[in-house]
Amino acid sequence: RALSRGDRLEHLHSMAYKAACAAAGGDFRTTHEIVRMLAGRRARNAKSVLMLDGSVCPDEATRQWRWQQHFAMLFNGKIVPTVDELHSAAPLPLGPAEHCFHVSLGDTIGAIQRLGDRRAAGPDGLTAPLLKAGGPELAAQIHRIQQRAVDAESWPTDWKGGRLCDLWKQKSDPRVCDNSRGLLIADHMSKAFAGIIKDQCVHAVEALLPPEQFGGRKGGGTDMASHFARACAELA
Repeated sequence: RALSRGDRLEHLHSMAYKAACAAAGGDFRTTHEIVRMLAGRRARNAKSVLMLDGSVCPDEATRQWRWQQHFAMLFNGKIVPTVDELHSAAPLPLGPAEHCFHVSLGDTIGAIQRLGDRRAAGPDGLTAPLLKAGGPELAAQIHRIQQRAVDAESWPTDWKGGRLCDLWKQKSDPRVCDNSRGLLIADHMSKAFAGIIKDQCVHAVEALLPPEQFGGRKGGGTDMASHFARACAELA
């Protein structure tokens, strides 16, 4: 029994080491599969997707490129080799006379504490529990980044977007990209900053929206709008 426990412990250490190496190299898929396996769940193999000509992608590299192509077409974007030369500054700066937005350290700490714990890590690999465990010292460093972004009226480029993970809609052919939705997995630090800005402007935005607005506002879900439109069509 002791030898069996020793073998199991060595196996767990080996898998944890492989997961750490994969995470350090940015291989989030392998990391996810190892974590799910250690949790007693069987990881599913990556599903194949169809190319634009209807053929099946031959390898994993082509599969990832096909998803990149699909999301670029979906969001009316373009594929670039690097984002280093992309500009992030505001096209119409407010100027010192109109710029009155300020982020306090308390705002930063509160935004970090409101982050959800059971969320996947973004490209920076920092999870919400890790940011919370950093305490006021880490919050002070994040606050300096936030305030610098506010003063420059420029959103950090690394906080724009994130990783897009495909999720099948459980209907039709899973190999067709249009039958899957893209889930954005962004950095948690960017979510904290977005939460602060949302708290500052949500009341002004709500005042501008008409009462018939569905989506994009609190309590204005799209389910009622969809039901109402369907009922009107059936009545007509």
